[in-house]
Amino acid sequence: MSKGTLERVLGVELKFLQDNRISCRFSLVMRQGDLVDIVQEKQLEGTLVEVLQVLPKQHPIALNITGKGLLNKKLPILDDSNVDALFHQAFPGVDRNDFHIQKVFGANNGLISIIRKQIVDELLGKMLRAGLLIYSFSLGAMVSSVIWPQLNSYGQELKFDGHFFKLDENREFLSYESGQAYQSQFPVKVGETPIDQQLILAYASAFQLLLHDRLLQVRADVAVVNVAFDNFIFNSHLQKKTKYFIFSLFGMLLLSFLLFSHYSEKNDQLMSSLGAKSADADQAAILQKNILDNETLLKRLNWNGGYNPGFLLTELGSSLPMQLRLNELSINDYKSDKEKPEHIPLIRILGSSNDPLRVNNWIFELKKKPWVKSVALLKFQEDRAQEQYQFTLNITY
Repeated sequence: MSKGTLERVLGVELKFLQDNRISCRFSLVMRQGDLVDIVQEKQLEGTLVEVLQVLPKQHPIALNITGKGLLNKKLPILDDSNVDALFHQAFPGVDRNDFHIQKVFGANNGLISIIRKQIVDELLGKMLRAGLLIYSFSLGAMVSSVIWPQLNSYGQELKFDGHFFKLDENREFLSYESGQAYQSQFPVKVGETPIDQQLILAYASAFQLLLHDRLLQVRADVAVVNVAFDNFIFNSHLQKKTKYFIFSLFGMLLLSFLLFSHYSEKNDQLMSSLGAKSADADQAAILQKNILDNETLLKRLNWNGGYNPGFLLTELGSSLPMQLRLNELSINDYKSDKEKPEHIPLIRILGSSNDPLRVNNWIFELKKKPWVKSVALLKFQEDRAQEQYQFTLNITY
């Protein structure tokens, strides 16, 4: 059986008296971990209506019936699996179907307690209609066996509130008797807590229901109570599963949110980086276009690389050998269709010399100039009439 979520249980003993009077004793017991404490105790006497008006309705109830109408019979244990045989052995000639039965076994002896179904069913019907939650139903004083180890009794006899048990050396059940003469002569304690002997059965009933997952239950087989308890256990188990599912779902949602936030942040960073790179690429493209436009403009303006024409002429004149004579010099005066679109800075020199070697030496000197890119000899021919050699040079810079 699965463990339910019982934290507080109301143990109720209803003792049937004469003239439809009931002595009601109840004990509200609370469980905190492994500790069980008594929260509230009360005793009253009256009719069932008066009792029902006093009983708290918000707590699960462990109900115990004693007094008038209850029969108990001790018998040796021969076959505890055959309830019918035990019942007929204890109560020969009695119809089992007319009674609710509770059987409790000791080491060698057992106690069978019976009460008419008509009495119990009518009582339970009124209590359920009054809004009480009854999850456990027991008959007689045998329910006290669940707390025998806690009671401060000595020897092999146990007396309280008209009940008398004989126990063996292992505190196992031997026999039971009832009578008003059986009263405890000393204060009764459960562990270290004093308890009124008239409240022992109420406390024991609540105690065994509170610890239903740990104790062997002393209960009568009453279908309506068993179904209510099983439904409670099932609903408690379902509620726990629902809570676990909700917490798990919440945890998954939280994890999903954290992962989404993390990757969303990463995506924003990537998008920002991509945007920056795109902006850089766009800026680079704009700069490249500006450079090309400026270069085109400079070529259209015949920009000569920033060299002053006076500087160029000085450089050419200082390196010119005496044996060479310049007949014509032009700067960036493009003659061919190939030169014009390229706008290459160009110096064209037409000259003459009577010594071809001097022309060749001047070309080498010009090539040494840091501002000169290339020197090309386009034409070199002999003029027989002048006894001179005519040459044409193209200098790029």
